[in-house]
Amino acid sequence: MTRENIQMFMIQNQKNFDAAQMPIIQQQLERMDDSQLTMVSAAGYKDPTTALILSIFFGGLGVDRFYIGDTGMGLLKLLLLTWLTVGIFPLVDIFLIMGKTREANYTKFMQVANMAPAGGAAPQGYGAYNQNPQNPQLGYAQPQQAYQPQQQPYQQPAYQQPTYQQPTYQQPTYQQPQQPAGDPFANPNE
Repeated sequence: MTRENIQMFMIQNQKNFDAAQMPIIQQQLERMDDSQLTMVSAAGYKDPTTALILSIFFGGLGVDRFYIGDTGMGLLKLLLLTWLTVGIFPLVDIFLIMGKTREANYTKFMQVANMAPAGGAAPQGYGAYNQNPQNPQLGYAQPQQAYQPQQQPYQQPAYQQPTYQQPTYQQPTYQQPQQPAGDPFANPNE
């Protein structure tokens, strides 16, 4: 991909992404070819300003959340037309909606960028690919595999019957106290 195409994408979409995400997006774009740039450009990113306007005027109905693709929160706001959605919740959402829109745009960008390998569509069952570091012209290396620990089948320990020993009763032995020699009532200091 040419440097001019990357710069054009960055300028056209800088308001759709957070400033902290722009270097990551630029790195992703530098790895792509022109066909991938076309897919990424056509992803249909949402404008945060439009989301803010929708939030101000129709936030109580959840239109702003439907706009950015957050259907669950949109339905929640639509169905719960109480003081929470007419008053407090839309007011808070006015301050959060632009960040949520940029976050949704970044998520969409990463999904499209990771699903578009060089030279055509991704094989069935594979989503994210690593760039081949040895030879970038070859395209993409092996698909990323999630780590799955080896699981050993559970083996229940063998049950051992506890052994009980019958307690033996021993008769206590009684010993006669020994009598001291001499007079027991005598004063020993004498």
